[in-house]
Amino acid sequence: MRLGFVNEKALLEAIAEKLGVEFRELDHFSCPLEVIRVLQARQATRYGVLPLEADDNSVTLAVAN
Repeated sequence: MRLGFVNEKALLEAIAEKLGVEFRELDHFSCPLEVIRVLQARQATRYGVLPLEADDNSVTLAVAN
């Protein structure tokens, strides 16, 4: 990245593809309150996750590594 051959977004998208996970930009993301309630703040902090969406069967989490 320092040499300008690839930008950060392209690099993160490539890593996500390689890992078989979805890449989402969260710059302008607003998490609905009902989704935030599915995970306690201390759990989210402990595991470094942010709940993005939830339904009756699953929760989609954002992780940063």
